[in-house]
Amino acid sequence: MAETGFKNKLDRFWNIQPLFFGLAAYYQKKDQSASEHYYHLGNKEIMKTVRYNSFDYQKHISQIMDIYLKHFSNASPEIQQLGKEHIFIVGSPRSGTTLIESIAASNDKIVSGGELLSLYKLSGKLINTFDDNDFKNKMTSLRDVYISRTNFLKGSYELIIDKLPENFLYLGLIL
Repeated sequence: MAETGFKNKLDRFWNIQPLFFGLAAYYQKKDQSASEHYYHLGNKEIMKTVRYNSFDYQKHISQIMDIYLKHFSNASPEIQQLGKEHIFIVGSPRSGTTLIESIAASNDKIVSGGELLSLYKLSGKLINTFDDNDFKNKMTSLRDVYISRTNFLKGSYELIIDKLPENFLYLGLIL
């Protein structure tokens, strides 16, 4: 199906998704395999449009647990001290993370970086291209890039807050 003619993903969604489900309903009694095909296409449109995909989260969580157990559960004290100036506020969305951030950031020694996407994006790349042979180098690069970015934001403050609630998915890598 051509992508032309749509302004954006939502425009495509509102025009294509009802068509697929309409065709699925039409074929319901006439051709079951065609009906299932159109239901499948309609559901794919929904999955492309929604931000939250629990299947991706489940896959990432499993990969992170494996990575943590294999590479970090026995980390040296020097490695454990890296990033000690970072405060991660994690949790489910709408669970009070913003209130906790506001309280902590009222301290003169702490600056809030807000909901930083840096770790989220860097970790996603690392996990999606996971290679045991090159993991240590990639993890070192991820750590160095993230700390460099947050040090820039931290400036002269002693501590920085990263309050992206979804960072709970990456606690193994954060630790």
